[in-house]
Amino acid sequence: MKHRFSRTGALERRLIILCTLMFLMGVALVTKMPQRIAAMETQRKNDPEFYQFADVFSEVFEKIRQQYVTDVPARQLYEGAINGMFATLDGHSSWLPPDDQEMLIRDTEGEYSGVGLQIQIRDNILTVVSPIPGTPGAKAGVMPWDRIVEIDGQSTKDITIIEAVKKLTGPEGSTVKLKIYREGVPEPLNFEIRRETIKVESVFSKIIDGDIGYLRISQFKADTSGAVRGALKDFNRKGVKGIIVDLRNDPGGLLDEAVKICDMFLPKKQLIVSIRGRNSANNREYYSLEDPICPPSVPLLVLVNHGSASASEIFTGAMKDTKRGVIMGPKGSSTFGKGSVQTISALKNSLETDDDGNPRGSGIRLTTALYYTPAGVSIQESKGIKPDIGVELPPGHELALLRHGLLGEPNMVEPAAPKGQATPGGADTPTTGGLTSPTRGIVPAPPAAEPSGDDAATTAPRTPALPSPAARVAEGAAKDVFHDILLDEGVKYLKAFMIWEGRPAAA
Repeated sequence: MKHRFSRTGALERRLIILCTLMFLMGVALVTKMPQRIAAMETQRKNDPEFYQFADVFSEVFEKIRQQYVTDVPARQLYEGAINGMFATLDGHSSWLPPDDQEMLIRDTEGEYSGVGLQIQIRDNILTVVSPIPGTPGAKAGVMPWDRIVEIDGQSTKDITIIEAVKKLTGPEGSTVKLKIYREGVPEPLNFEIRRETIKVESVFSKIIDGDIGYLRISQFKADTSGAVRGALKDFNRKGVKGIIVDLRNDPGGLLDEAVKICDMFLPKKQLIVSIRGRNSANNREYYSLEDPICPPSVPLLVLVNHGSASASEIFTGAMKDTKRGVIMGPKGSSTFGKGSVQTISALKNSLETDDDGNPRGSGIRLTTALYYTPAGVSIQESKGIKPDIGVELPPGHELALLRHGLLGEPNMVEPAAPKGQATPGGADTPTTGGLTSPTRGIVPAPPAAEPSGDDAATTAPRTPALPSPAARVAEGAAKDVFHDILLDEGVKYLKAFMIWEGRPAAA
């Protein structure tokens, strides 16, 4: 009997605890339910379209699930709807499912296996911003603003950036086939490119023509500003008289690195770039914080082309608007015009779960603001930055430059012209200067012989007599060498400027 009563008592205690818990839960629901209903009603008033369109989506979803000719997984429909939302935005915004988010994190580490093309969606078309010099894409002859219409025989219509990156990257040694439309070329160009490990040194520097510091920035990565600082200090020790910063085919990179490098050329408290978006709380202005490493007495020339984008345009715009440097590029061209800010946000929810049933990390990349130069010009809306000085380049010169590489890159073996592509320079290009020689590379003009002995004290500085661009092309064809015309013109300009600045004052 005692045992039966003890079991009855335990049961009563459990019932009492259960009733107490149910009472407390009821109180909580009664307390919070009005708040939830009020919040839902507020959302309904503020955004009535959400509920209207959500009902439409739900109805379409159910119709497809019940009546479509084959069974479609629910996840596939939801993911298609999400991607459809981003397809109505600009080409830089995208949905990042778990695998894509992990790939994005991996690729920012600076090494991957692929073809070396910086790409974006431009006017709803997969577009090359710039081939990374020295990579398979550059060697094959892909150019800035080429439109990739097929990858391995598959159309790129409605492709996202992440999908394109997946298709272009792959195991080292494997190949990928591209069909490209290029402005001015009537037939599509076909390329078969072998993937390699892509690892790019972002900074190269040297002294050229005796007293000019040449600084090339190929990308704005996490370590770029430190390398630039070291190069500028080295220039100061060696007493350079002028500096050329080469940003051709630099697709950009990190905003903070661009700001730090601008700081090395501009006086303290100078506006560098501003960011403006829909949310005014996120608007920012970036100013130089330190005294410049490169003093204003040292003239600066910045080389750009159609492949200079993003962070490159921030630097170019800051130097141009503050009149700290002169911008030189191909005549009639501008920089790429990629002047927007993308914010990557992690999401709490996902369409995938891990082995424990928890949501796998997903996210979104969303354009949230635009870059503005110190003069208040939107890089994006103005479609790039126009050079102060335009240099006439012969047909095919920019393509040949990509294949040969800029200073600091290894000489490249020229492949045969892709199917459907005319050899740069046309049919009149001499065979000795064509695009088949494996030995051609950048051959900078030798510096003038330095005077010695008694002549050194009496010899006046002079501007080197550089031949015209057309003469240099002819000379290069005859000698089987390649001349970087824009760099030659930059040296010529700086030499003339230094002599002009050093002239005696008029009496």
